[in-house]
Amino acid sequence: MKKLFLLVALVSMLASSAMAQVAVNTDGSLPDNSAMLDVKSTSKGFLPPRMTTAQRNAIASPATGLVVFDTDVNSLFTRTRTAWVQPGTASTWGLTGNAGTSAATNFIGTTDNIDVIFKRNNARAGMIGATSTSFGNYALNPLSTGDYNTANGANALKVNTTGDNNTANGSSALSGNTTGHSNTADGAHALSSNTTGNFNTANGESALYDNITGELNTASGFYALSHNTTGTKNTANGANTLYSNTTGESNIAIGYQSLYLNTTGNSNIGIGIQALYSNITGSGNTACGSATLFSNTTGTNNTAIGVNSLSWNTTGSDNTAIGYQSLISNTSGNNNLAEGKYALEHNTTGSDNVATGLSALSSNTIGTNNVAVGNQSLSSNSSGIHNSACGFQALFSNTTGNNNSALGNGSLLGNSAGSYNTASGYQSLSSNLGGDYNTAPGTFASYYTNDDYNTSIGYSAGDNFYFSQGTFLGAFAYPTVAGIRNCTALGYDAKVNSSNQVVVGNTSVTSIGSYAGWTTFPSDRRYKKNVTANVPGLEFIKLLKPVTYTLDITSINAIQNKNKPATLREGEKPHEVSPEEISAITEKEKIVYSGFIAQEVEQAASMIGYQFSGVDAPKNADGQYGLRYSDFVVPMVKAMQEQKTMIEELKTQILELQKQIEKLKNK
Repeated sequence: MKKLFLLVALVSMLASSAMAQVAVNTDGSLPDNSAMLDVKSTSKGFLPPRMTTAQRNAIASPATGLVVFDTDVNSLFTRTRTAWVQPGTASTWGLTGNAGTSAATNFIGTTDNIDVIFKRNNARAGMIGATSTSFGNYALNPLSTGDYNTANGANALKVNTTGDNNTANGSSALSGNTTGHSNTADGAHALSSNTTGNFNTANGESALYDNITGELNTASGFYALSHNTTGTKNTANGANTLYSNTTGESNIAIGYQSLYLNTTGNSNIGIGIQALYSNITGSGNTACGSATLFSNTTGTNNTAIGVNSLSWNTTGSDNTAIGYQSLISNTSGNNNLAEGKYALEHNTTGSDNVATGLSALSSNTIGTNNVAVGNQSLSSNSSGIHNSACGFQALFSNTTGNNNSALGNGSLLGNSAGSYNTASGYQSLSSNLGGDYNTAPGTFASYYTNDDYNTSIGYSAGDNFYFSQGTFLGAFAYPTVAGIRNCTALGYDAKVNSSNQVVVGNTSVTSIGSYAGWTTFPSDRRYKKNVTANVPGLEFIKLLKPVTYTLDITSINAIQNKNKPATLREGEKPHEVSPEEISAITEKEKIVYSGFIAQEVEQAASMIGYQFSGVDAPKNADGQYGLRYSDFVVPMVKAMQEQKTMIEELKTQILELQKQIEKLKNK
């Protein structure tokens, strides 16, 4: 009866309040102001219409918000504008997460060929399409007809129209692209100005920022290729690499700020921090190492490998520097080759130099056409030209000397200003400072000489003492005293002891000959002055004392070698007399010679006031007397002439005496 009463009361209320709010309860309370129907109970629930799935789907024009219970799936269903939605199951994704999902069957997306659109504040913020994908406010122009584009970031590919196969990842990446295709931009503002350029790759904030139509560029790093507009086939890897490039092509920059200022230069390679940093229009340059070719602006075809190599070069071209700080100071010098740490380190404007080895030509500034091969070769050269040095410390001290050639470790080591010198051999011409026109092939050849016009050929030839205008041919052929001039020693171990002296052979020589007689120059009347017929004959000859004798070769050798430096140089071995030499000396000391004693001849000439040229008196304390036996011919001829006169006079006297004898006989 109670239920019937309630039903009657409800019907009555509905009938009397058709347009009013309705409350269904047991306590008689009024409905809530916000509810059209307010059902209240603490022990009962609301029971919607129950039907099968077929019955639910058969409802004609179901109203949005209609609720039914599907008895086939035992679930409530709510009608949206376009479909039935099953609340409380995996087909509805919650804002705080979901549970009980299946990776095989559950997903967010569509089951038809319709793009998925994401919005924020009712503005498009993402899209998953059949061929293109975008995420971010205004990412990928909705009107774009290009295919296979991916945009991730606000304004990425914002105005793309027909460009295909582009990938933009980052705020404003490829934001200006319209028809360009096959570009990859990863980073905020990467390739943001690109419009029609193709096949570009930008990885890093503002990489290829200003690129418009440039193609086939690769930029990786903060502001890499940032200002490139139309340049093509460039590769930039590192922050600010090729930062200023606009139209330059085929450049490779790897390392922070490498090729930073390059604008129109082409075919450059910069590898290392700030490599080719200042290059603007220079082309064909290769720089590998921190700060290599740092200052280059317009220089072309330079190659720098090694930290700071060719660092200050600005306009110099066709230079090659390999090694730490090689050619670091070069500014405008051209056609230089430096290979080795510090090679041509201080060269500024010098050109056509070749330096190979540690510190080779390291001090050269303006010198040209020099060749240095070997550690520290021509190390001190500053302005000398046309020098060639090959060997450790060859021409080490040369500064301004020209046209020198040094081949061998330490050759022309001390030369500073000397020119036109040629040294070939370990430490040959090592002490020469300013001497010119010297030639010394041989280890230690002309080691101490520091004057002009000397030639020493052979091991230790012209060694041990300084001299000038000397010629020494043969190992150990050298002067025995210092400071002599115009001297010549020919042959192994040949020695000279005074100026204007020529010695052929050493003390062991027993025969010197030729197939022609010796000619004395000049013997021309035109060149003989103060001619006087005052040569003594018999008077001089009668005073001479012919003797026989043997020579003390051992003592002679001791005198010749007594002033030789006792301290051995690096790499030098003491000169040891061979058994063959000792045997030759012994045999020569047995030979009995015929001749005169030079001092006696000198005394005889002095006694009669005769200035006899046949005596070669010593010029210093260690010198030796010698005789020119050919000069004896003149007084001997004079003596024979005097004898002839005497004989003629005697013959006349004899004839007169014979006549007197005949007269006496007749009487």
